[in-house]
Amino acid sequence: MSYKRQLAAPAPPVESRRELRKRELRTRIAESAMALFAEQGFAETTIDDICEAADVARRTLYAYFPTKHDIIRSLCRSLVIDETINTIEMAVERHSDIRSRLQFLFSRIDTNMTTAAPLQKTLVQQLVSDQSESNENNVLLIGDLKEAFSSLFSSASDSTGLNKTMNPSLSAEILISIISALSVNWINDDSYPLTENLAEIERYILSNLST
Repeated sequence: MSYKRQLAAPAPPVESRRELRKRELRTRIAESAMALFAEQGFAETTIDDICEAADVARRTLYAYFPTKHDIIRSLCRSLVIDETINTIEMAVERHSDIRSRLQFLFSRIDTNMTTAAPLQKTLVQQLVSDQSESNENNVLLIGDLKEAFSSLFSSASDSTGLNKTMNPSLSAEILISIISALSVNWINDDSYPLTENLAEIERYILSNLST
């Protein structure tokens, strides 16, 4: 009797105690810093404040975050970029056409930005600032955002679809650029009419990108 041998999928690597401790330490430092940034502001928070709150030595903190800006960048990744990607994934899962997906996305952006705490503004400001810098980490982050935004359009091509002059990648770049410009105005102008301008941008995108 002949048969094909079934190969079991390789088991996921087991995290060692050392790796687990390193991850827990990094998380503790980031969470302690986030609480301090929210309470007293980014500029007013010192490295010593963070070390005391996280109960770690300066040397330990610097092993994970060489500068205070590295901490804010890490928070930016988890609280802004990952949250944005998660929102896009929800839009893709819940809606099949581009119009509904974009309406869902802009509604979430409006809610998140209008209810944002000062720390969230700082994180968005850091993200916008980092986009102008050319380094490997920023390229990877922007690449993740582009891939997520592109999925809004590419996976909906069998329903509403795009105008023939557009493609998912270019549509994603346009959308990211518009949201970045809007974010800069929102950060620097407390009286910026965010909800009204988001609605106008949504109408513009829907009339120009989708059929």
